[in-house]
Amino acid sequence: MLSSEGLGTFANFGFSLEAPDDHLVMLWHEDERIAVFSQIGATEQSIQAECARHLVIKHGWHGALWQKGD
Repeated sequence: MLSSEGLGTFANFGFSLEAPDDHLVMLWHEDERIAVFSQIGATEQSIQAECARHLVIKHGWHGALWQKGD
């Protein structure tokens, strides 16, 4: 099973992983389920790509993993 470490920097942006059984991994952003992966096929890269995709589509993210200072 992949741990929260599989989220990389995205763990700091409200993403989390949940494994309801031995076969599935669910990706959450705050209180919204974003994706469901097979534990066999899930990789850090595929999970992080889904995090980035969600941020771009739902939140207008521009690709930086830091906040611009005032």
